[in-house]
Amino acid sequence: LTIAANSADNGGGVAQNAGTVTLDHTIVATNTISTAGPQCSGTIGSAGYNVIAVTGGVCTFTPGTGDQTGVAAGIAGLADNGGPTQTHALNAVSNSLDVGGTCSATDQRGVFRGASCDAGAVEAVQINFSPASATHGEFTSQALDVTLDGSDPNRTITATVQSTGGTATAGTDYTLAGTAISFAPGTTSGQNATVNITTDLVDEGASETATFGFTGNANALLGANDAFTLTITDNDTAGITLTPGSLTFTEGGAAQTYTLALSSQPTVAVTVTIGNGSEASASPASLPFTTGNWDSAQTVTVTVPDNASADGTRADAITHASTSSDSNYSGSWADLDVTIN
Repeated sequence: LTIAANSADNGGGVAQNAGTVTLDHTIVATNTISTAGPQCSGTIGSAGYNVIAVTGGVCTFTPGTGDQTGVAAGIAGLADNGGPTQTHALNAVSNSLDVGGTCSATDQRGVFRGASCDAGAVEAVQINFSPASATHGEFTSQALDVTLDGSDPNRTITATVQSTGGTATAGTDYTLAGTAISFAPGTTSGQNATVNITTDLVDEGASETATFGFTGNANALLGANDAFTLTITDNDTAGITLTPGSLTFTEGGAAQTYTLALSSQPTVAVTVTIGNGSEASASPASLPFTTGNWDSAQTVTVTVPDNASADGTRADAITHASTSSDSNYSGSWADLDVTIN
């Protein structure tokens, strides 16, 4: 029940002169008087979860569970909000939202109440993301599921999902599709937008985030989960790929080869320097890679000369290091293991 915008000489909202008056999930606000007790007068009982703007003086009210007194109810003026009569809708920051407790299944208009009851005659349908966060790698899409808390059988509820920020860049790291949300009267689910995550080949290091929200919501307020956070994890790692990863030689035997490529796309050119072992020698001494040929394997030739000594089986290595203004490719990498018999 909402008791608002009334006027009287005494007890503008509720006046108890005889019998018992008990309020349950009731809003008493914006009433006026010509003498005393603008909201209420007499002794008013509580079944809990009421919002009463002003008490005291000629009004005796002992708050019960969930009651709020001396606060703004947060209601709009009398208007057609659906249903057979005009009503006072709740605003987005109303103290009457989600007060809790047990209430009737529907409000005065026939709108089904949400998971947590509002006070007053009008249940505010609230729009939410469900869930409100997710984590994905750079290889998939993420549905932003949208649900309603409360169900309006009389009106269509619409909103638009929009990107609101984060460290990821819209249009580069992801695209957003299906942003127009529309709930037919009486429905509460089955609507979503889609984030298509861009698959790139660059080692970006730390995870990135993208945040989303609603704009242009009509016939519903924003709920507690009105923001969605998507964490995008990088699936690329800077490094080099050696094929094979080791070679075995007979001293003085035939030359052998291996190939080398980068394992992720650099942002600028990279030069890989190839270092000789104590006996094994590699050619060429360096290999250039660009943002275009980074994954094209280049060949390195390794030789082990005969030193005319009986040294037995021993281990050697060809080393690799790279230089680049891309910080991911400035450092040392895995050796090529060489066994010499």
